[in-house]
Amino acid sequence: MTSRRRRITALITAAFALAGAIVLAVMFAAAPVKDFAAVATLVGGVIGAFGLAAGVFSFLATYRRAPEDPAVLLARAVEREWRTESAVRGLERPEPLRVRWASTRRPVTAAPGDAAGDVTAIADAWRALPAPQLVVIGEPGAGKTSAAVLLVRRILATRTEGDPVPVLLNVTDWDPATKHLDAWLAERLHGLYRWLPREEAAGLVERERVIPVLDGLDEMTGPVRTAAAAALTEAVGSDRPFVVTCRSREYEELIGATGMPLARAAVVELTPVDPADVAAYLGAGRVGGDAHWAGVRERLAAEPAGPLATALRTPLMAFLAREEYGRSNADPGELLALGAAGDIEEALLAGYVPAVYRERGPVRPGAKRLPVYAAEDAERWLGFLARHAENGRVAWWRLPSTVEAARSFGGDVLTMIGFGRVAVAPKPWRWRPRFLFGALLRIATPAGLVVGVLGCFMFGRSWLAIPLGLVAAWTFVGSLYLSLSTGGFDEADGAVERHRRDRHAMIGIGAVLGFWTVVLFGNRGPETVVDWIVVPFIWAAPLLGPLVFTASGQLIVTAFVLSRSGLLPISLMRFLDDAHRRGVLRQVGAEYQFRHARLADHLGGTRDDDA
Repeated sequence: MTSRRRRITALITAAFALAGAIVLAVMFAAAPVKDFAAVATLVGGVIGAFGLAAGVFSFLATYRRAPEDPAVLLARAVEREWRTESAVRGLERPEPLRVRWASTRRPVTAAPGDAAGDVTAIADAWRALPAPQLVVIGEPGAGKTSAAVLLVRRILATRTEGDPVPVLLNVTDWDPATKHLDAWLAERLHGLYRWLPREEAAGLVERERVIPVLDGLDEMTGPVRTAAAAALTEAVGSDRPFVVTCRSREYEELIGATGMPLARAAVVELTPVDPADVAAYLGAGRVGGDAHWAGVRERLAAEPAGPLATALRTPLMAFLAREEYGRSNADPGELLALGAAGDIEEALLAGYVPAVYRERGPVRPGAKRLPVYAAEDAERWLGFLARHAENGRVAWWRLPSTVEAARSFGGDVLTMIGFGRVAVAPKPWRWRPRFLFGALLRIATPAGLVVGVLGCFMFGRSWLAIPLGLVAAWTFVGSLYLSLSTGGFDEADGAVERHRRDRHAMIGIGAVLGFWTVVLFGNRGPETVVDWIVVPFIWAAPLLGPLVFTASGQLIVTAFVLSRSGLLPISLMRFLDDAHRRGVLRQVGAEYQFRHARLADHLGGTRDDDA
């Protein structure tokens, strides 16, 4: 549904709701109390029916639209997100750090090659292989993930109709003992790109229209890594394309333990960055850069195997050094005072968050003001997220179930209402008539009959209550379904947009529950002991329902609880989006991930007491 259609639907729904509220207010003031409930139910049913009809007409326009090839939509979504990530990582700069690769000399392949080249052309090397299967290895921080990003973007840039779509995934989620590679791929595609139905994701994998680019094989534990290598070799065979990244030592240990190479994959290794390339990169694109970095450049030239050159031989550390000491008021000479490579690396990791969370300048007139966070607060919040991230991933809709928020405040109560263990992932609600009609038949009809029969006894045994109860139940279920459907996702959605749509669904659920609570119980106060127990829960439903049974509602409660202890900001999504803009996090689908495993490990080790 286009934005214009959404606005029209919202205006129509709001108009009916306002009209209903005015009619009910006039009726309540003018009609006798005994007649109000029956008439209000009838009016509410008519208003709900009109609202349901408006939503149906709006959705039929979308439903009749010709479906696009899911592979085209997937390629568009993958290209969009990794174009953004390339800019965040600095891969689009005119003066990027030059990283090279070469066929590895380690005993990890049956047929060692002799190819070499620049990492920006690694996709061309992959295409030239007899079998399009490639393993990229390197030291921690060598740029393996960045190489995979460049490869994905290059494949997409030259992709023609019918070609498979490369998708970069973190392989640590895969349990090869319980799930086949294809089943896991389909599950992850559906999980990351929620607009892609599970059956269509499975179809893309089954027809080999997806190229799995699996990052982080080294992050698996030893036995799982061994099982994953065997399962991957069995699944891809001799010619199915794939790409895997892994740290050099872990991959050599893996192949040494099994004695079997990974399918027919060629293995290339990212080489340490040359000190001369590091020196050129540090001062490139800066006015007076050569003079600013003069001491560091001299040390790199004089001691190409010294502690400083050893520490800066990976793209990660070279990037951190440039980010932290590139400002004119920073002194790169502080790095020269550190005597060991490990000390230099730890200093760069420790200084990264304070460097990227320094004060921002004024925004241009009319632009949205960016949030400002103190570096110590940001480091504490990021550390908490790093410790509770699932394999380095921060999925906002699973956060209430992955952190023990209940320990901080009201734990027993919050756990009883279910927010801590009932993490409802936002679903790609679509217009499905069969689903709606089934819900009306199996849920609304029995509920309406029960309400109608009870109404017969509550309002003077009037059998008119039975059809009114049916109408009320049908319109309630229909309007609730439409309130969820208006939050449907599309291939352009990222984490923030997905949260916004789920929040709209949460508000829709609250509005529907509130409207029908007023219609059905607006004139009923507590009269008996049972009423005093039941009525408060009925009136609390419009508030507690969205907070308990939607992912956004659970996140609101979680962030509020943890913000009281300083463990998270109360506006968590705004902070995550800002961290992504600053380059601390990267975004894949609707999930956030830490820029690098070493950064996540460092932040996770910088901890305050979670209690």
